[in-house]
Amino acid sequence: MNWLKNRIIYRLAFAGLFFGTILLVLGVWLEFVRNRLPFELWAFIYVHRIDPLVFVLDLAPLIFGIVGGLLGSQRKLLKVIERSKQEWELIFDSISDPILVTDESGKILRCNHALVVRLNTSFSNVIGHSLADVFHLKDQYFDNSLQSYQWLGRVYDISSFPIREEGQENKNLIVLHDITDRKQVQTTLEQTESLFRALLDLLPDAVVVIDPNDTEGIWPILDCNEAACEMNGYRRDELVGHSIDILNGTTNTPAERAAYMKQLREAGNLKFETYHRHRNGSMFPVEVSTTLLNVGGHERVIGIDRDISEWKRVEAEILRQIQYSETVVQSSPVAIVVLDQNENILSSNPAFENLYQYKSNEIVGANLDSLITTPETREEAAHYTHDVMEGAVHGISKRRRKDGTLVDVELFGVPVFVNEERIGALAIYHDISELVRAQQQAEEANRAKSEFLANMSHEIRTPMNGVIGMLELALDTSLTAEQEDYLQTSLHSAEALLVLINDILDFSKIEAGRLELENINFDLRTAMEDVAYALAKRSEEKGLELVCLVHPNLSSDLNGDPARVRQVLVNLVGNAIKFTHQGEIIIRAEPIDENEKTVDIYFSVQDTGIGIPLERQALIFERFTQADGSTTRKYGGTGLGLTISKQLVEAMGGKIGVHSIPGEGSTFWFKVRFEKQPRTTRPTTAPLSPQTVDLQSARVLAV
Repeated sequence: MNWLKNRIIYRLAFAGLFFGTILLVLGVWLEFVRNRLPFELWAFIYVHRIDPLVFVLDLAPLIFGIVGGLLGSQRKLLKVIERSKQEWELIFDSISDPILVTDESGKILRCNHALVVRLNTSFSNVIGHSLADVFHLKDQYFDNSLQSYQWLGRVYDISSFPIREEGQENKNLIVLHDITDRKQVQTTLEQTESLFRALLDLLPDAVVVIDPNDTEGIWPILDCNEAACEMNGYRRDELVGHSIDILNGTTNTPAERAAYMKQLREAGNLKFETYHRHRNGSMFPVEVSTTLLNVGGHERVIGIDRDISEWKRVEAEILRQIQYSETVVQSSPVAIVVLDQNENILSSNPAFENLYQYKSNEIVGANLDSLITTPETREEAAHYTHDVMEGAVHGISKRRRKDGTLVDVELFGVPVFVNEERIGALAIYHDISELVRAQQQAEEANRAKSEFLANMSHEIRTPMNGVIGMLELALDTSLTAEQEDYLQTSLHSAEALLVLINDILDFSKIEAGRLELENINFDLRTAMEDVAYALAKRSEEKGLELVCLVHPNLSSDLNGDPARVRQVLVNLVGNAIKFTHQGEIIIRAEPIDENEKTVDIYFSVQDTGIGIPLERQALIFERFTQADGSTTRKYGGTGLGLTISKQLVEAMGGKIGVHSIPGEGSTFWFKVRFEKQPRTTRPTTAPLSPQTVDLQSARVLAV
């Protein structure tokens, strides 16, 4: 269809050819007429011979045809130029970026439709005006260094192109490209990159980005975080661009790297432990987790490295502790066994095997109670096994060996927890057969000793009573002062020896378990008055005031062992007299709690003696113990009195103690519960009748 497009050329060429032909015919006709020649062929040839210019007329169709074709071609070119101009105008106005043409002075010669729309004005308000007026510039031109321009709330990238035409004034083509969205995306991208970089640098683990497909095959480091630099001792610029081999403890071959990449592509993520080389040359263990990512069509290996030096040290320490614990358990002379939740044996040590005569394969997996208990101890053992799953247990029992013999054991058990979850229990068995046998022998020996002491004390006390009686009779005879002094000294020594023998006898009975308490009716007031009466002489000899106080509301008709009550009070009052040089001694009995059948009585002996230091108060009730080492030398005594008193009070179900201030005195107290005597009707006396009474020679106590 090109001929249709070139029809103008053809048409004008044919027109030129036609005009040239007419010109040829007209010129030949004029020559025929001028020379009066006929219109014949010879005349046509004759005309060419006589006038050579006719040959020029012969070329007229061709020349005019060519000229017509050229005119057609020129006309077509003009239309193309006109159409191109229209198309350029259309394109110029359809471009969304504002475009304008200015002269050298900055006057706007032309602009596109986008600029007018953006200004919301007309072409007449733009064309012919300067840039400064339209864009409110300080100068007439845009600054060449201006990269972006804020205009009407948008950001534009300004491009200026000079237009130079020969013979024409120089012009400038200015294009304002709206880059607001790009700037926003760029700002968002920069913020995202900054945030990513900050997060990357805040990560405690080292992060390294590697290019596994570089042409040189060195696997260069593309990026890394601060943790990677700090962990390996490098700056970032010393790592980026260098081969990963700068960090690896060993250099991998291309074949090894290819195999690694194949494995990574298949798995997507790989974890392993290796060694890194620090900048100072030292090697340290790391845990590496690598992930393969596709970034912009390029493979990138992201390596996350964690320094596990401390973890390895802790692991080695834990392993060492485990080995140490296992060695301790295996070397322990005490039988140890570990149970699971079902009370089956998980493991045992050689001592357990030796104690119960089983082999290891016979122990592991067996039920503990079925393995080492008898039918008689099965219930007790099951109770221990159940309790050990909840808390610690301790006991002494018998367990069965493989050969059926019984062994005395002291057992301990504790539950085993891991992360607050109970996983089983630990049981320890200590063979105490020798200890039990030794204890039995010691108890038998102690019992024999106590019986011997009790018998000997009884045999000694009988003649001592005779000696004391004879000394008292001798003192009633006529004696010189020297003889009386000798006899008094002998009597005091004999009485002291009798007291010692009595203490030893009581102590031996208590130790031998032969102390028996009576339950008889007695009058409390009478018992306390007997104590005061018995010790009144000693108190008077030292110039001390002895007072006995019984609370008026206290029931005195009781059931118990009055002899033991008197013995305790005599010991306490005797000690008070011994260690008090001046002042008074007060014996009190007060009710604490009382009901119809029983009464709790608080007894106390208060003195104004030397007192007892605080640090010695807890020890004075121990056997053969006194307040200090000089007490025995100064005051005498064996240190058994308070021990016997404590054991007597505890045997009666009571409690004893002391309150003392050195230099001010002491108060010994004990609390005992007694049963009341059944109430009975007492006979009443006849009323008194007024009569004269002879008081001559009567002894009267006035209070």
